[in-house]
Amino acid sequence: MWAAIAQWGARLNLLNLAPVPMLDGKALGAFSQTQRWIVVAGTVAALAATQERTLWLVLIPAVVRALAKGSGVRWPAVVTFVLLVAALAALAAIGVRAS
Repeated sequence: MWAAIAQWGARLNLLNLAPVPMLDGKALGAFSQTQRWIVVAGTVAALAATQERTLWLVLIPAVVRALAKGSGVRWPAVVTFVLLVAALAALAAIGVRAS
């Protein structure tokens, strides 16, 4: 039961990272174009590693945002964003058996 709760919690948090104005992913707008492509690459890597389909909801708008010009932010924020995507994707990909 706890694994299923963790899995769905991770999926909801991944959805919240989608770079759309109402969600937390809007922080992607503060990243430079290079930093946005790093986020896209990290999301693609997480998708390849976990096959978690929720990542498509982060990836598609992230590519659109990466094509736009940005201002730039400190690198720790980019690293944190990519690591958060990877950790949540791994958690969402946990195999849960039905009882």
